[in-house]
Amino acid sequence: DGDGGAAAMDDGDDAGGDGGGARQHNLSGAKLCAIGLWAEHGVHVLSLPDFAEVAVGELGGDVQPRSSLLATMQGRHFLLVALGDGTLFTFLLEAGGDGGVALSQRKKLTLGTQAVQLRAFEREGERHVFAASDRPTVIYAQHGKLMYSNVNVRDVAHVAPFHSMAFPDSLCLATTDTLTIGAIDDIQKLHVRTVPLGEQPRRIAHAADAGALAVLTVQFGSDTAAIGDAAGAESASAFAHAAE
Repeated sequence: DGDGGAAAMDDGDDAGGDGGGARQHNLSGAKLCAIGLWAEHGVHVLSLPDFAEVAVGELGGDVQPRSSLLATMQGRHFLLVALGDGTLFTFLLEAGGDGGVALSQRKKLTLGTQAVQLRAFEREGERHVFAASDRPTVIYAQHGKLMYSNVNVRDVAHVAPFHSMAFPDSLCLATTDTLTIGAIDDIQKLHVRTVPLGEQPRRIAHAADAGALAVLTVQFGSDTAAIGDAAGAESASAFAHAAE
């Protein structure tokens, strides 16, 4: 993007710098826009039509934003900013003081190693975002949080929503040498939650009725109270953990 990335948002919808979701959005009623600049490493949220600055999101580093998107998903407003090195920043867009807006819950993650292009699309009436890069990702909301699902296509340079009688609610994906029209399958809502144990897990069991997991762990250490000359011998203790 020659302007460093831009996006606009109206009262109840969203749009990307390239037009938005599965149908072309009418931006005549847009109230906000987000722009990234070459000269500084941040994203600016401006009101329309006067282009008054209402919020600034700090990105840091030395890589310019290349794509930005204001998207409403599950009733929450998000600002997504992708950099030229595959990094993605996300912000929650909320009402601020004096009728303005505020950016909160800044998060940073790495989607790939190349520049990312963001494009909104609809699937089964829900708003999603396709992040085109060397490691394409579909971004969606669940329980008010952004989730990420990998796509089994590599090195997508550009993406556009495509709808026709033969290919309803599809996506057109362009790589360096191919053009593909396809649809996104059911997104696998598989999420990982890490629970530190401090010991080595050895067995795990699922108690369906209790809605819990039981984990048997072993802790290794030195036994300073060992008998005779065996001071410092290794010892092991077993523990049971339960997590809902």
